[in-house]
Amino acid sequence: MMGLAALAITFASCDNKANKEAMETATDSVATVDNTVDAQSAADEVISALTSNMEKKDASAFQTTLESVKTKVTEFLAKNPEAAKDYLSKVQTFLKDNASKIKDAVGDNATITTAINAIANIPADKYVDGLKGAVDAAKNAGIDTKGAVESTVKNAKDKITDKAAEVANDTKDKANETIDKAASDAKGKLGL
Repeated sequence: MMGLAALAITFASCDNKANKEAMETATDSVATVDNTVDAQSAADEVISALTSNMEKKDASAFQTTLESVKTKVTEFLAKNPEAAKDYLSKVQTFLKDNASKIKDAVGDNATITTAINAIANIPADKYVDGLKGAVDAAKNAGIDTKGAVESTVKNAKDKITDKAAEVANDTKDKANETIDKAASDAKGKLGL
């Protein structure tokens, strides 16, 4: 009898362990779905705000909203990197699809152009994986992760700013060369 009771307890505890693991998996799945829904909802909200700022031609508000995108990516990164990628990808698509409208609305604002480039021109998975790598490395080294993320974002932003300035200067130089050549050709044809 005691042997059967022990066997029954063993089976019951195995069953409870399996149920507990199944519950944990189900809970994780629900949390992932919630984070994905949150990411989609947050992306819709920021896209709505960016659209409103564009329509109002409010460059300052547009820039502030762009900065909030980086903050939101970091928040989602802490909960679920896939949700961060989904959020960023949706915002990137909006920025790319509306590039000409944004330029019309905010003009040649270098700060906004740099912020857009920092967000839109790096694939979402690489952006999030890079931030996650920086956070993980900082945690392993005992460094403040918020500072590490801010530093990584600032470094990426600085690199993009430098590259954007380089491209702008190259484009300006080539445009000036083309204008000078056209003027020279025109003078030659006029006999000047």
